Amino acid sequence: MKSTILIAGMITTLLFLVNNASSATITYIYTGHGSGDLGGVPFFNEDFTISATGNTADRENHGAGIFSINNSTATINISDVGNLTISSPTRLFVNNLENTVGFSHAGFGGLDLFNTVNAAFGSWKMMNSIGPVDGIGKLIQWDGFGTDPDLDLVMTSEGILSFNDSFDVAATFQATVSPIPEPSTYALLLVGLGVMGFLARVRA
Repeated sequence: MKSTILIAGMITTLLFLVNNASSATITYIYTGHGSGDLGGVPFFNEDFTISATGNTADRENHGAGIFSINNSTATINISDVGNLTISSPTRLFVNNLENTVGFSHAGFGGLDLFNTVNAAFGSWKMMNSIGPVDGIGKLIQWDGFGTDPDLDLVMTSEGILSFNDSFDVAATFQATVSPIPEPSTYALLLVGLGVMGFLARVRA
């Protein structure tokens, strides 16, 4: 009986440690449609899906309800165009006061590229999963201001990607946050499994 209680306690503790890890992977999918060009070749009114990942440990709090996480990976799939890896540094941000989530160039003050408004974003702090959330989005500033191509333009594996400005894009956003256990958690898990195995042998 005591060994059963001990095992149950260890399992509960390990689950707590995993679920309360100090960092987590945030993966999000952002869909819409628009016209533009890739490497100078135009496309028209095509559906697209932006997929990106980041780490909540890198979340920045800019004050006034604005949070951002730089993306570690980012891709965009455009119908009839292809799947592209985005090499320009980008980020995900949320502005609670404006109920807005968006994809932009990296860094605070990076040019917004694709934003969506929905009341659900008014309380989201980027530390938990959300969505799917629908809203009206806008594609803006993909051509930048022309002052610094490395910062203003969106570079991809297939060339420079640009969308025409559009302010009535039907958009859907979804983010999934998955805890990343610390190395010490894995060590405890191994110790716990060892103890459980030992107790099982003793009981046998």
